[in-house]
Amino acid sequence: MHQPPEWLHQTAAACWQRLAPTLAAHGRLEPLFESPFALLCQLEADVRELREQLGAEGWVLAAPTGRRYRHPAAAAYFVAVRLLLRMYGDFALMPPAALALEVAEARAAARARRGDLKLVR
Repeated sequence: MHQPPEWLHQTAAACWQRLAPTLAAHGRLEPLFESPFALLCQLEADVRELREQLGAEGWVLAAPTGRRYRHPAAAAYFVAVRLLLRMYGDFALMPPAALALEVAEARAAARARRGDLKLVR
């Protein structure tokens, strides 16, 4: 079983524990991929923390003059969500990416059975 790095925040380590078995079972958590996966987990924890902060403080704040403005953490939240969704795709954790990976693996296995290529894992 792949263990999360010690430097991961507790919430990020929980993400690791939740997703690592699935990734490992599909061969997507090789040692080379552990650092990027740890960053994905930390980013997910950061997104949750930002969402909690925005939920508690509000998405829109008021200046002493009464002028309303978007919470500064909102921009960081939206950037982090976009990056997180991309990283989910990179690890085939989103339905379209997972399906595309399954199709590619099935095609490669079929070619290997026909002798067109060698299956490498």
